[in-house]
Amino acid sequence: MLPAFFSPQTSNFFSSARALSRKTLSPPRSFQIRKLVSSFFLMIFLLVLESPTPAHSTQTPDSGTQKDFSPEGKEISTDEAVRVALSRNTSILSLHSSWKARALLEETAIAPSDPIIEFLYGVGNQGQNTPYGSGTGWSIFQNMLFPGKSWLDKNILESQTDLLHEDYLDKRRSLINQTEKACYTLLLDQERLRENLRLIDWLKRVQEITRVRVAANKAPILDYLSAKNAVKQATLRRIAFGLLLLSDKRQLNTLLNLPLQTTVRIRALERPEKIPVHFSKAKDLDRSLDKKRPDVKKLQGTLELSIKQLSRAEMDYLPDFQLQGSEGDIGCYSFSSTNCYSVGIMFNLPFFFSIKQQKKIDSLKQNISAKKWLLLWQKSLAVTEALDAQTRTVVAYKTFETNDREILPDSELAFNLALGAYETQKISFLYLITALNNFHRARYSRFKSLINYYNALSDLKSVTATSPFLEE
Repeated sequence: MLPAFFSPQTSNFFSSARALSRKTLSPPRSFQIRKLVSSFFLMIFLLVLESPTPAHSTQTPDSGTQKDFSPEGKEISTDEAVRVALSRNTSILSLHSSWKARALLEETAIAPSDPIIEFLYGVGNQGQNTPYGSGTGWSIFQNMLFPGKSWLDKNILESQTDLLHEDYLDKRRSLINQTEKACYTLLLDQERLRENLRLIDWLKRVQEITRVRVAANKAPILDYLSAKNAVKQATLRRIAFGLLLLSDKRQLNTLLNLPLQTTVRIRALERPEKIPVHFSKAKDLDRSLDKKRPDVKKLQGTLELSIKQLSRAEMDYLPDFQLQGSEGDIGCYSFSSTNCYSVGIMFNLPFFFSIKQQKKIDSLKQNISAKKWLLLWQKSLAVTEALDAQTRTVVAYKTFETNDREILPDSELAFNLALGAYETQKISFLYLITALNNFHRARYSRFKSLINYYNALSDLKSVTATSPFLEE
């Protein structure tokens, strides 16, 4: 890169040997010492200004705070558990801090580069009969990008920040769904234990009735042994159910970022009266998911970022430049004790742009094409997931409704009739045990279908990105 008005023979005008060769007189020694001392202290002052101060060097981006939460002695709803998870989960807090940290860097793209200041002091022999001379000189250089490049760099950083924000929202969407389903699983485990305890109580009652009948020679000993064996099997299952409950408690505590031994009590679920689902057509879902689903929006942002990167790569054929100016007597030609000044501009000419950048541009164009296809595929998957989630929610509600209004009442009535008939010796032990097991399964299936409905509803809110906690 050459100055616009300098020839190659005179471009290195800061060379001390060339400058000193043009000196004719030497200033007084006291003047030389004062100039040298003042220049030295000026350089020290500039170095001190450049060093970071404690106030600047210790600044950190806002990383958010982890809210305190003590669940002991109180019952919380599923919504409250979700709020706790969003305020305490370390993966969410980490992504939030990363997003905020990247946002702080956006303005750095338009900040100009730091100017370069150069100070020269030279001394030398000017000739055979000429006393020693000295001189000083100052120069300043400023590198500049071609207009428009820095603003495009800022847009690229903003797009990268938006991608981190969508990552953060997508993680929130996943955490909301995981926390809700973990709460529902915990409720199901607790209900399974309660139903197991009820079954053990009923089996013990049947065992006692059978023992009385066997003692009166009205029933075979095999019936009593079968009843006793059924009690033991139900007791063994209770141990397995207890261990499963402990594991699911740990899973929920991990999501809430609580100590693993913490006991979290989840409030019972309400019985749904109707399906809170508004069915949307595929066309409407396609439009709504473009604006709501974080993973779809992230792919859209990735495509926009690639387009901006392509525009930035194509701008590299535009030359950058460097402004420069100098002042002092060390660079003067055939003068003594006289300051001279110079200004100039240097350009880099992109002669080899096609070799260095064209392949990069072609690669970016191919990436843009690939991301367009990937975006269409992801949108299609999102619409399919939403339609399937709507169907599963309706099926789950209908299943719960059938279990609650038909199967459970019928099985309860059948068991009560069978128990009375067995006590009056009208039916066999096998018929009673069958009726009892059907009643037990009906009670558990009724609650499990309720949990399945709430799980399906949580999945529906997740795939359609309609949870009220997503943007809080």
